[in-house]
Amino acid sequence: MHSFHIKILSRILLWVLMALMWTVNTQANESRVLVFSHTNGPTGARHEASLLFAKKVDEYTNGSLEVRVFHSGQIANDPKAVELIKLGGIDFTVTSTGSYAPHLKTLNLLFLPYLVDDYEQGWKLYDESPWVAQQFEELREQGIHVLSVWEAGFRQFTTVEPLLPPEEANSEKMRVFPNESLRWMVESFNFNPVILPATEVYLAIQQGTVIGQENPIDTIFSLRFYEVAPHVTLTSHIYGPIPFSIAESTWKSLTDAEKEAVQRAATEAGAFCRQLVLQEEPRQLSEMRQEGATIYRPELDSYKTAAQSVYARARDLYGEHVDVLLADAESVRKGQPFQSLSPTLLPYGKNRPIPLSMIVFFVVFSVLVGGGIWISSRLEESLLGNNDLDEPFYLRWIGNVTDWSIIWSGATIVVLMFGNVVSRFLLKFDVAWTSELSVFLMVWAVFLGGVAATRRRTQMRVGEFLGLIPENPRKTVAALTHLAPIVLLVMLIIEGIGLVRINIGQNLVALGWPVGWQYAALPVGSALALIYSVRDLIETIIGKYDPGKIGDGADV
Repeated sequence: MHSFHIKILSRILLWVLMALMWTVNTQANESRVLVFSHTNGPTGARHEASLLFAKKVDEYTNGSLEVRVFHSGQIANDPKAVELIKLGGIDFTVTSTGSYAPHLKTLNLLFLPYLVDDYEQGWKLYDESPWVAQQFEELREQGIHVLSVWEAGFRQFTTVEPLLPPEEANSEKMRVFPNESLRWMVESFNFNPVILPATEVYLAIQQGTVIGQENPIDTIFSLRFYEVAPHVTLTSHIYGPIPFSIAESTWKSLTDAEKEAVQRAATEAGAFCRQLVLQEEPRQLSEMRQEGATIYRPELDSYKTAAQSVYARARDLYGEHVDVLLADAESVRKGQPFQSLSPTLLPYGKNRPIPLSMIVFFVVFSVLVGGGIWISSRLEESLLGNNDLDEPFYLRWIGNVTDWSIIWSGATIVVLMFGNVVSRFLLKFDVAWTSELSVFLMVWAVFLGGVAATRRRTQMRVGEFLGLIPENPRKTVAALTHLAPIVLLVMLIIEGIGLVRINIGQNLVALGWPVGWQYAALPVGSALALIYSVRDLIETIIGKYDPGKIGDGADV
């Protein structure tokens, strides 16, 4: 019998060992999956280049890395994709330099009009300019590592009616994507720039919200903007290639061999994309013409003259950086060597002041919150139903500020969104900053809502189990259950502070407010919730609060 037991035990151990070996072997053979997000359509040049990149990575790493490509903004639009790259949420993206500019303001200058005249000049500027190289290196410090520069083409206008030259235009609404230099340029052409996401452009033109938009030919063709704006005017006002980037956190996690393979694949995909756009543009223009579009090739003198005001505005904001970039562009056009960067050319925008609009908003908002607290305190019964909360003055004060902040945030969001809908569809006018402010307030309202729930002990938790435990050990178990969210909140505070520090140098496009203030909702909300969680822990220990009583809080 003893021998029989040993045989059984030996077989069990053998089976366990075989299972472990199979698991380890399976994990060793599994490819690491990397996510690549972009907004080009499935027929666009950048998507074809993306598929080639994925194929080359698989080939050069012998299958150890697998790149999964998501097109048409399935994961995120361009600005969000860059933000996810910065945070390590996705691994790759390819988009316009304008989408990277919120993370490094000087990249806005690459959207200055008429820097180069043709593709060869554009490629030389992006590949060899010392100033451009410096910008990409600073972008890497933001967690965004540019591997190569792919192609999208020169940007052109598509409009419902023929495009009027600057001296004849009459401030009609022209869709642009969020970029400072582009907005200045459209204004210099005497149009009114309207910021809209790419996914809304087709419908906005169809409904008459804007008279047209501007994009590279490949984008116009793949997203079929020429169907609703059939007048295509080849102004070639901005050379708009698309830097291909990897999350710096992903890059650091790769082995040296994998880095070499990924860099090689990125370079080859970039060269392929450049040649593809160059070859495909004539065919795309021909197909658009066959489908009813009209192609115009205007004289560019009036556009270049109007664009001079853009350089002046850029100098006022970016100083010496403008002249250095323009000198590099002139060197490219004349075929001359680049000038060395001045050692005094410092990174731009490290300590930018808080915008006046943000100061004014928070002053007004604070007055509204204070007024709400004062009014409710004068009423016989609190409007917020807090009379049953037995809490010290400072906790009640924090709670009242939180409650009224949520109330006024919600009210502001309703007014802004309803007003913008009326403005867009009835008055044909879009107020770009309302969406950004609504998102800003919504983020804060969500985290402050968690604070309000924690204060009232109405957050979801399981109390029935505690109710079944005898009273003496129940206090210990209850205290332990309070420790778990406390630990989580401390972790969120630490992580949130890190996110604020990463994003404090990035600005919201329309409002100009630091994005870090939006991310501050996470550590601030977590810190306030922590205060009430510690209160519950203390009151549980001293026996003042028993979470095991059914009905005390949101028990399920």
